[in-house]
Amino acid sequence: MLICIKKLYFVSLLVLGIASNADASEGLLSEANFAHQNGGYHKAVQLYTKLANDGNVMAQYNLGIMYFLGKGVKQSYVDSVFWYRKAAKQGSAEAMHNLGHAYRVGKGVERNYVVAAYLFRKSAIKGHAPAQYNLGLHYAKGLGLDQDYEWSIYWYKKAAEQGYDKAQNNLGSAYDNGRGVEQDHNKATYWYRKAAEQDNSVAQFNLGNQYRVGEGVVQDYVQAKYWYQRAAENGDSEAQEKLNELEAIIKNDKN
Repeated sequence: MLICIKKLYFVSLLVLGIASNADASEGLLSEANFAHQNGGYHKAVQLYTKLANDGNVMAQYNLGIMYFLGKGVKQSYVDSVFWYRKAAKQGSAEAMHNLGHAYRVGKGVERNYVVAAYLFRKSAIKGHAPAQYNLGLHYAKGLGLDQDYEWSIYWYKKAAEQGYDKAQNNLGSAYDNGRGVEQDHNKATYWYRKAAEQDNSVAQFNLGNQYRVGEGVVQDYVQAKYWYQRAAENGDSEAQEKLNELEAIIKNDKN
């Protein structure tokens, strides 16, 4: 009985020790994040590096971002991939996604659409919205896997339902054109609006088109002008052209 008590006491000490180390790591991570958010990039890198070498998955992921952007360190896509891979192996969905992106664009690694799609899938299954969107994009374009619009829609929906604006716009486009789903202008407008309200310029342009021609909504030049204007303010040159055309139409109607 005494032996059992001693063993339990020893285990309790170990647990407390682990908790103490975890608290220390969380403290350093918070300090690093604070430095990063306030422009102290060199300090952030130093702290992230210490934590990353100790196996802290968030520090490994954040260090990958720092190397990718060249903040606090000399930009290095190779080092960025190194740390993304470390974090991905520990199950970080965000790191899996970013590593997939590196493979898709060929930064820090040789471009490989098959590996990119594989990593996006692993991240998407974990519920990471950007990865779900990118996996949908790979299915739509046949990048690294067989083109399949239905699977593309499946993953776009997953991301769109989480509020990811790019997926919402692409889902709207799929409904607009009947690609992978039955054509439905009402649903197209619904998803365009969701993305447009998040300031997605492509969706704002598309929603402007819906109002201009009256698809999925009652034709309304005022609303069309409003959304074209929003898109143009966000740098969409095509929206500016459509806005000019629409203003000419409105002017002629008044005359």
